[in-house]
Amino acid sequence: MTAMKRGQPDRVPVIELSIDPVVIEGVVPGGDMPAFVEKLDLDAISCGTYYRRQNLPENRYRDEWGTIYHADPQLIGSPLDGPIHSMADFRRYTPPDPLDPERLGSLPAYVEKFKGQRAIVWHQREAFMTTALLSGLERFLMMLREEPDLVRDMVEMVVDVHVRLVRRAVRAGADIVSLGDDYAYRSGPLMSVAMFRKFFMPGMARVVAAAREEGALVLKHCDGKIWALMDSFIETGIDAINPLEPIADMDLAVAKRRYGDRLCLVGNVDCGYILSEAPIAEVVDTVKQCILDGGPGGGYIICSSNSLHSSVLPPNYVAMVEAAHRYGAYPLDVRALEAGVGR
Repeated sequence: MTAMKRGQPDRVPVIELSIDPVVIEGVVPGGDMPAFVEKLDLDAISCGTYYRRQNLPENRYRDEWGTIYHADPQLIGSPLDGPIHSMADFRRYTPPDPLDPERLGSLPAYVEKFKGQRAIVWHQREAFMTTALLSGLERFLMMLREEPDLVRDMVEMVVDVHVRLVRRAVRAGADIVSLGDDYAYRSGPLMSVAMFRKFFMPGMARVVAAAREEGALVLKHCDGKIWALMDSFIETGIDAINPLEPIADMDLAVAKRRYGDRLCLVGNVDCGYILSEAPIAEVVDTVKQCILDGGPGGGYIICSSNSLHSSVLPPNYVAMVEAAHRYGAYPLDVRALEAGVGR
């Protein structure tokens, strides 16, 4: 929590927001998320909103928002279509109940087990992605110009649900709220900055404000190349940014220089080549470089550049955590960190 507030803790914290069961099994055979977190001594445990699934033919399912997905061996399925294609569809639509007794998923159990020992991270969405999937992403992006009134109504409905949900989660014990809408590709934002500020920034700010009013800190998770959106994100009141993908030209040292006085930086060990293929020595060097780039003065948390997907090699992730624990103690030993880096 000290790092989230841009302070300097005793060492650089290590967290992970999304972990595939395959990786958990590789580190803790027969174990679960709490066992994984305890074995590696991670500084936080994460969980997210629970939505029921209705199984459909052809390896598909429908979530409680009505979005249809192709079932995927990864943690998240591939969205195919949604229930709202017109204003008439919207007027007939009823969103999921944020007060459903099961909506908080694993949060109550994690709070009971870990509160006060490790940060409890609650992951949910804010204004964009849930709304977009109600119509299908491609169709929705066209709707920004063709049906702006419908988009505004949809965003308001979704944000209303997410505000109530985030208040409930923080009251139940979440310390940090991670907001997971992705607004960018590797090449840049999915929309213009002007469109983000017009359609989605006010709703995002509402969810951020609700979380902070209840006493939580807010971490914005957004994949892709997000330089153009950073100032707008900061205006919403967030405390931290993640994951700063290196493959999307999100250089951690540049982010530290530009935003380290306003945001805690959370990232950015490459979960592609580094965690999925690289030799252990290269994993260690990458961790050391991340600490050199993000760690000085505090306000930095080490994390993968997206998630621990099923292709991540468990020994590589264990090496990442062990290196962070070994080299992340404050005051930083710059000589030890620089040794071997850039070989």
